[in-house]
Amino acid sequence: GGGFDLSWNVASNGGGAMASSSFQLNGTVGQPGVRAGLATGGSYQVGPGFWYGVGGEHKIYLPLVLRNFS
Repeated sequence: GGGFDLSWNVASNGGGAMASSSFQLNGTVGQPGVRAGLATGGSYQVGPGFWYGVGGEHKIYLPLVLRNFS
């Protein structure tokens, strides 16, 4: 043992591995890490929280439905 530092990590449960042909990401369900921000390495980034960094990148158009309009 020894050589481990868990001061900025969270013990949670659930989750699993997500993979493509070239990459694998192991994640857990639960509280994100205490420290907010990105972990970067080369051209890759991982951020804390649910859907971190999503927003404003895609536009979603919903239909307008009018009822009892006169």
